[in-house]
Amino acid sequence: MELGEVSLNRGGITRLIVGTAQLGMIYGVANQTYLNHDQKLSLLQRARAAGITSFDTARAYGRSENVLGDFIRSGEADGCDVVTKLAPLAELPDDALASHVEDAVRASVRQSQLALGMPTLSTLLLHRAQHLDAWDGRTWETLLRLRDDGQIGVLGVSVQTPDEVLRALEDENVGYVQMPFNLLDHRWASAIAALESRRERRPVKVAVRSIYLQGLLLSDDDAMWERAHVDDSVGARRWMRNTAVNLGLSGIDDLCLAYAAAQTWIDGIVIGIDNEEQLMRNLDLMSQPGLSTSKIAALSAERPAFGADTLDPSKWMRGPL
Repeated sequence: MELGEVSLNRGGITRLIVGTAQLGMIYGVANQTYLNHDQKLSLLQRARAAGITSFDTARAYGRSENVLGDFIRSGEADGCDVVTKLAPLAELPDDALASHVEDAVRASVRQSQLALGMPTLSTLLLHRAQHLDAWDGRTWETLLRLRDDGQIGVLGVSVQTPDEVLRALEDENVGYVQMPFNLLDHRWASAIAALESRRERRPVKVAVRSIYLQGLLLSDDDAMWERAHVDDSVGARRWMRNTAVNLGLSGIDDLCLAYAAAQTWIDGIVIGIDNEEQLMRNLDLMSQPGLSTSKIAALSAERPAFGADTLDPSKWMRGPL
């Protein structure tokens, strides 16, 4: 494969959303770094100074909201957008009383407001797409009331599958969709078409996460790949390395990010950061020229295929093999 004659812009650093799950908990197969609180704040300050204006967190990400809240209270996050997510509500049984569901939703929102120091949450997503309909829709109804009361700006949904995207788009109140997406994920054609069609009628912001598949695509650890149900990890890694070289890119991370950045339907790319080296590397990659549409089409046609159990990290095997 050769470089195409026409390059697309990757969108620059304003398209990059810093994921902060790693600042609140151990997250992803590649997260081996532990920072103290001051180091975490310093990393966020460095990101803001570099021009980052969007940060992603969740009630379920350990102390991530608290760390981000301390950063916000420092006054250095003025003008930034913060996306957080409702608690997973795992403590509620399927037959929970409506009043208990509403109380749990309100408690989660209040805890996020306090942790972040934000009386109005700028963007709040359901962490589980099924909560659009669970408990006779009481979760979503409660969030709509809180939004109408001024406690939430934009409501949205964090999805895992194409079917969940399609369900989310059925609701006119969904203004933000966050979804997993990476170079080796073939599943999204119908969902992307639906997103593009819906956005012709009303605004819906789309962000993607896990472009490195929680670090797996950058790992040379055979055991990690085996836990992720990949039989031929050597072949997959060889294809990515060779493709990056043939396209004149600097590595597999460059290839993965260039592919995501070339998707015109994507508004923002969430990338988890747990040290300054990662931050600077991803800032540099976002400033590079993009890939041509013809090369993106060729990549889509030639890439290896992964199964659903590999593309969903919750299905990976845990512990030693």
